[in-house]
Amino acid sequence: MLDGKHLSDMIVRPAYARIDNQRVWSSVIGGFPFSFFVGKGVPPPTLHPAFLQTNGSLLIQVEEIRRIEFLYKFAREMGAAQRTRKRDERDRP
Repeated sequence: MLDGKHLSDMIVRPAYARIDNQRVWSSVIGGFPFSFFVGKGVPPPTLHPAFLQTNGSLLIQVEEIRRIEFLYKFAREMGAAQRTRKRDERDRP
């Protein structure tokens, strides 16, 4: 969400991180963030409630984009790229 609005057309390339020595790839598809733990270790128990449960339920957390680290970083990179593009276009002969 950005300012309380679901960004249904948002797609973000996968981003790599480590959480408690676990490799994690996170991405956004259709405005929903997905994180995948990769490796042999068990993800931290504090995150288990956010996983698909054996009864088929799935907790959906609603959060502002600014509070999700990999999305905040992506947004900053996009902003910097847009500023660079505008500057380059302005400076062309």
